Order: sequence, then C-alpha cells, then structure tokens
Amino acid sequence: MRFRYKIFTRLIVALLLIETGLLFLLFNISPQQQNVVTTNKDSHRAYFMTKGFYDDAYQTSSQLVLPERVYGGIVPHHLIVANKIAILFESLKKYQYKTIVLIGPDHFGKSKNDISLSGLSWQTPYGTIDINEDLLRVFTDRGYNIDDNLFDTEHSISSLVGFIKKSFPESKFLPIIVRSGTTSEELNNFANLLYSVVDSNNTIVLTSIDFSHEMTAEEADANDAEAQKVIEDFNFNKILNLNIDSPESLFILLTYLRFNSVTTADLIFHTNSGRLIGTPNEPTTSHMFFVFHNK
Repeated sequence: MRFRYKIFTRLIVALLLIETGLLFLLFNISPQQQNVVTTNKDSHRAYFMTKGFYDDAYQTSSQLVLPERVYGGIVPHHLIVANKIAILFESLKKYQYKTIVLIGPDHFGKSKNDISLSGLSWQTPYGTIDINEDLLRVFTDRGYNIDDNLFDTEHSISSLVGFIKKSFPESKFLPIIVRSGTTSEELNNFANLLYSVVDSNNTIVLTSIDFSHEMTAEEADANDAEAQKVIEDFNFNKILNLNIDSPESLFILLTYLRFNSVTTADLIFHTNSGRLIGTPNEPTTSHMFFVFHNK
C-alpha cells in the first residue's frame, strides 16, 4: 500500500509540473506597462477545473481548533498538500468572511509592475468567484495596475481559487500579484492602503507562498526554522532576506497585520514534498501553514 501511495503521489507531482509548463508556454505574453491590461477572456479559470480533485481533498478535511478571530494566514499553493489546504479553508469557514484577499508571487517574472491586480471573475468547479469591485476601485484610483493577462498563468492564485469558492461560496475576492524585488517602501505603502480600506472583521488577508525550494528535506528544515522565527517575531528587518517563495508577499501580509495590531502567529502544518513522496534527499519543496490572531 505504501509503495502504491508513493507511485500515486509522484504521478500527481509530475502531472502538476507538466501542466504548469504547458500553461506557461501557452500564455507566455508580456503584459504592457499601462494602468489596465485586459485579456480577451471574460474570466480566469481555477488551476484545476475537475470537481473531483477538490472533493477528494475535502474528504479528509477535519476542523482545526482556531482562536476567536483570524485576521490573516499563510497557505501554500503546492497542490501535493491539497488535503491540508482543504482543512485550513474549511476551518476558516466559520468566520464567514465577506472578502478573501489573496497575495501571491509573480513566479515567471512577467509583470512590468511591482503590484498587479485583476478585474476579472474566476471560474471554478463550484461556480464563479466575483471580484470585490469596490475594493479594486480603491487601488486603481490610487494608481495600482490591473493586468489580467498576468493572472492567466500565475498558479499561486489559480491553485487556490477552487478551495476558496468551495469553503466561501458567497465571498468576494481580491487577488494580488507581487513582483520579486519590490522595495520595502512600496510594499509598506500598499499594506498601509490595504489596512485603511479593508474591513478587518469581515475580511481575511492570505498570502499564497511555498517555502524552501531545491533543498533536501534536512536543509529545508533549517531554512524553514529561520523563516518561522522571522514570522513569529514579525522581524521586518529580515523578511526580505528569507529564502522562500515570495518574501515580498509575506512582507505585505505581516505589515498589514501589524497595522491591525495583530501580533500572534500560529504554525498549523509544516510539511515537505520529499518526505511526502519518500525522496527526502532529493530537491524538495516545503510548506508552512500559519494563522494570525490577537492573543
């Protein structure tokens, strides 16, 4: 049984890598540097449009014991941990957030802007997620750019929209992509604006990031321990130096939380792809799930 499980999980990983590559080749179009870059589509699509994929993930979902209120979170987009993603979203469901803000990296370096937004809805196997247009308008009025083409290939967003729609069927959505190398000043300004316009009692701000890459499981453990301490200490002097998927996305999240006087970080899950598929000495990807709340 264990051998068949390893073969099955390795097949999933291979298929995910193949699909990502095909998507990148299909949509490898550089966005223009202007305030609005539209696409010829009416909406974006979830990374997987097969309902059974999500249903299987939710079959094993259980409820976490969470604090009275959660204001933010870190969730990976590596779908080898789909069951744990489902657990987190189902556990957050009780808060009945009206808006989900999701911040992720520009994996393929296609963005011409430091921070980009999308104005399109998202198709998922559970129906359509609509953009919070009022919130979007605040950011575009302040000069932040809509670049719908960029979101067509960015799996840090598309990998999670199916989970969001299933667990929060009535919620509005605001996806954000952050370019690598964006300065701390710009990140701080964006987080400050986010804080000033978001109703924190009815909104959760999430960052979609994986952690260690191309390391053995043992090397990743040491790298993750450093990242965990920085996150738990809200150490802004070290965030942008972390060796993780998108320190810039993390910086926005933690700054937004600091503005809200939210200072407690709870590590919910810590996993590693190499251990999950039985190859800990090969290059791996690690995942850490956090929720943030007041003491």
